[in-house]
Amino acid sequence: MPPENAVEQQAERLRRLGPAGHQAWVKFLEDRVRAPGGHDLCAAASEQAGLPALARREYQLALRDSPNDTASMRALASLLLEEGKAGQARELLVRLLGLEPSCGMSLRLLAPVLLEEGQRPFLAELVGKARAAGLADAVARSVLPPDASPRRGQPADDAIPAFGDAECARFHHLFSGREDTHARQWHHDGNTGYSPVQEPFTPAVARRHFTGACTVGIYPIRLDGTCNFCALDLDITKAAINRAAILPEKAASLREGLRETGLSILGGLRALGLDPLFEHSGYKGRHYWIFLAEPQPADFVHALGRHLLAWLGRSLPSDFHLEFFPKQGHASGKGLGNLIKLPLGIHKRTGKRAMILDDSGNPVADPFASLRRIGLHDRPKLLGALDMLAKAVPAARPAPLPVPDAEEKTQAPLPLRVELRWTDADFDSDPAVARMLSRCPVLRALKDRAANQRTLTRDEQLVLIHTLGHLPTGPMAVNHLLGKCVDVAPEAFMKDHLKGSPTSCPTIRKRIPLVTRQVNCRCDFSFAPDRYPTPTLHVLGLPADASRAAPARAVADIANNLAACMAKAREAREEEALARQALMAALRAEPSRSVSTPAGEFSLVEAEGVEELRFSPAAPNPGNLA
Repeated sequence: MPPENAVEQQAERLRRLGPAGHQAWVKFLEDRVRAPGGHDLCAAASEQAGLPALARREYQLALRDSPNDTASMRALASLLLEEGKAGQARELLVRLLGLEPSCGMSLRLLAPVLLEEGQRPFLAELVGKARAAGLADAVARSVLPPDASPRRGQPADDAIPAFGDAECARFHHLFSGREDTHARQWHHDGNTGYSPVQEPFTPAVARRHFTGACTVGIYPIRLDGTCNFCALDLDITKAAINRAAILPEKAASLREGLRETGLSILGGLRALGLDPLFEHSGYKGRHYWIFLAEPQPADFVHALGRHLLAWLGRSLPSDFHLEFFPKQGHASGKGLGNLIKLPLGIHKRTGKRAMILDDSGNPVADPFASLRRIGLHDRPKLLGALDMLAKAVPAARPAPLPVPDAEEKTQAPLPLRVELRWTDADFDSDPAVARMLSRCPVLRALKDRAANQRTLTRDEQLVLIHTLGHLPTGPMAVNHLLGKCVDVAPEAFMKDHLKGSPTSCPTIRKRIPLVTRQVNCRCDFSFAPDRYPTPTLHVLGLPADASRAAPARAVADIANNLAACMAKAREAREEEALARQALMAALRAEPSRSVSTPAGEFSLVEAEGVEELRFSPAAPNPGNLA
């Protein structure tokens, strides 16, 4: 049977079975690697099935059999460009143009690569040869765009001052994202997009970005799941742009609206205690960059973005939309997450530079000076902004869980059970929860992390849910801890206690190794040799009515809970008194006798010989967006 027929039969089977047929298709291709013929058909079928690595290998095998197969050469070059392997694609396309110099399609693929590499003269030479071989002038003009020098009517402030290694290094430091990959913007035949480049973003790449040799986008989420920065992106909607295209008066008002809205959002961020870098994107929007003093978990940064979008979106005009980067709380699998274009580069569509703006919305004279002065945001400052946002736009939280019912035959005063709420004191007063936390250092560490750092990863949340959540009052305890965190999705909260098998200790160590390595995760369960190890074993032996869920103990538990709350309140008052005395002593040495924090301002005032520490809380009041 000719190889073409066999290939067509297998390809048809692949199309019919879809993903279920991939394994058989891979086996089929492995068996005929050395066989001549049909590899171009295999490559095309692999492309259609969404298997680019197999397609690339098959096109290479097709060129092994027929070195001058121009169709396979062009298809392979297109695949390489999509994968960010511009160097390999360029070699193929230059070779291809030697075989068919007048092919406009090959030149269209090659042109963006050569322009990005600064090889305009070489491209002009190839276009000249193609014209001589019969390439239409219209195609040649589309392949070789006008010189990238400033165009007539382009503003003079589109340039940037001279820069050196220090400026490139600082830019790289501020905007460093994913370590092994960055992206480069392209624009061709009216379309604009980005190709991932499987190389790190370096100061050398930043230099090429400044010169216009390439325009760089960055993936904010790093390989360890943290971020060095976050950003808001304000854009004009496509619908508004389409309306402005036919209504000149709409175009003018839209531009003015972009300016006003951009400044209003800047004021809103400043009111939250944030110090963003303000940027014109070079096309139809504004960027607001928030740089972090130390890397923060992406899910925590993403939670800040959700709150910001909910708050700013309340008063955002319908002609605009806002996005936040990172768009995800984590990069899943082999995904890179979404990218954002960096400032000070040339937008490939417009030819304009993305300039840094001042508080009036005008380009600054020295953007590198702005980058040297830009403020960094530590976690307390971000948490202060989140607290203000939570008050302005309360996040949806589930209603407090009632205490689970005991047996129906046992009657109890319903109001007492329904009105119970979980508090910090209950972690000590609830016997089952208290015992599990006192004996399991991992769960205790997660509780402290939620209370002090106000963040839990998704895996940490799941460990709490599938251990504490099996206790009768566990869901209330879990929800109380999740409610303290700023990065927990509403659907993560528990609705009832779990039944079945709780998470085992080996699974916990596999799921959250960074936590278990820091504590003594080696509990002795020799008292239960017939049970698999899990934190819930710690509550074995407690009386059946030990939980405060039992109606007969409701009144006593309320009293115990109140006593524990009073003790904690007394400790908090004593701690506050010591902190107050320390701050008053420190402010006496300050000329202004005051200090500002994201939460508000403390002032040391003396009247009639008596010193008083006054506090003025900050309120989110971002002008038009309040």
